[in-house]
Amino acid sequence: MTELAKAIDATVARSNKILRQDYDQDGLPKEVLDLIEFGHILVHIANGIDISRAMGAPGDWGYGSPIATAMMKPNEKAQQPRERQ
Repeated sequence: MTELAKAIDATVARSNKILRQDYDQDGLPKEVLDLIEFGHILVHIANGIDISRAMGAPGDWGYGSPIATAMMKPNEKAQQPRERQ
């Protein structure tokens, strides 16, 4: 793990701990959980992982969510048949 990734990871861990002191697991809003996940994704990116791989699968974000929808768009284009020339 790079030094930058370690620093980001430590910051995410501290933030996560503070949030969980004030809320139980089920009490955290989805947006807050997403922010925590973005911190973990940033750690992966700081370690050289490609963003599309670091983000996981569209379903991890909830199908129909704006993030999942955006993640699936490149896949939709790749699956479209080529025009004949």
